Amino acid sequence: MILLITRKDVANNSPDAYKVVSHPETIGHRAVSGPHIRFQNFVAKTVIAAPGAGADIIEAAFTASAALVGAMAVAIMRRCFEMTLEFAKSDTRNGSEPIINKQSVADLLIKMKTRCEASRALTWKACASLEKWSEAAETAYLAKVFCSDNAVQCVVEGMNAVGIQAYQARSQFGVLLNDAMCLPLFDGGNKWNPASADVFPRTRYEPHNRLPAAIKAAGYDIKDVKAVIMGHLHLDHAGGLEHFLNTGVPIYVHEEEFKHACWGAGTKAEGGSYLPDYLPLDGSLNWQTFNDSQLDLCTGVTLHLSPGHTPGLCIMQVNLSQDGTFIWTTDQFHVRENYENNHAQGWLLRDHKSWMDSTNFIRRLQRLYSATIIFGHDVEVATALIRGKPFYQ
Repeated sequence: MILLITRKDVANNSPDAYKVVSHPETIGHRAVSGPHIRFQNFVAKTVIAAPGAGADIIEAAFTASAALVGAMAVAIMRRCFEMTLEFAKSDTRNGSEPIINKQSVADLLIKMKTRCEASRALTWKACASLEKWSEAAETAYLAKVFCSDNAVQCVVEGMNAVGIQAYQARSQFGVLLNDAMCLPLFDGGNKWNPASADVFPRTRYEPHNRLPAAIKAAGYDIKDVKAVIMGHLHLDHAGGLEHFLNTGVPIYVHEEEFKHACWGAGTKAEGGSYLPDYLPLDGSLNWQTFNDSQLDLCTGVTLHLSPGHTPGLCIMQVNLSQDGTFIWTTDQFHVRENYENNHAQGWLLRDHKSWMDSTNFIRRLQRLYSATIIFGHDVEVATALIRGKPFYQ
């Protein structure tokens, strides 16, 4: 739900209902006013979005603003390039020729120009796509992340080309840097570093991709869920657990995984792979841990401890009467190539020896049951199964 609050609304409420807590002073974007405001028992009657519709409007607003961040980044890079180019053409550093003739300076200018023009093209596409193409949201987010990160790098490269003079207040490079540094922080921040984004690409996240909608599309309601099985607790697998807060629905996870996740989230030693948001220890989630290497959860459903990617990762074996056995490997194998080529996941691997032992175990299990394997992040395998039959039994 979204309410419109006008000056008249503020006047009609008691003085205690509306309070400006602070006016944060920022190091960049000095013309921006972003007061911290607190409302308490405030009455407003103009409804912009009815209950249930607010999230979509907010998401649309943030999507559009993501493209605008790209435009802001391009403006900063363009100005920085112009300033650096002008300096490089006119300053000799007491040499015999302008420093633009030096390869190191020319290389920096080339990098800056490339960043700017690539960002300009992506921003143009993002803005032109809004409300027109299905991939508009994705393109806007890409523009925000790519352009804002490159704006910071572009200013740093310009300062490197100019040298210590760029650190003087009158040079204006400091102003550009302060403004550029804020761009990656906008709209929640660019939380995903390039390595993480490569492993966990989110190509689509429309309303129908959300867990309640996905379950509804299968003909059920999320309230019909009787239990949740977690192969492991990395953020890209456990992020939907908020739907089961205070429901009593049991969340099954191996004890080693649960302990490791709590340690990783609490100490931040796992670099953000586990987050405390979905690991409450106050009883609001009904955690059900087990320490067996094999757990027959119910008839036809068996969990097997398969450490390597994480200490407590479990794969799930499901035996169907008509379509045979399926094995969900979760992220023991992200994609088919991990399994077929014995190609582990590099920095995402926690124990290579355990990973190989688990891989060999899964191979034996697959041969024993002639099982179909479903990998953690392989869209081609998943799509083929979805298109193959409307359901499996």
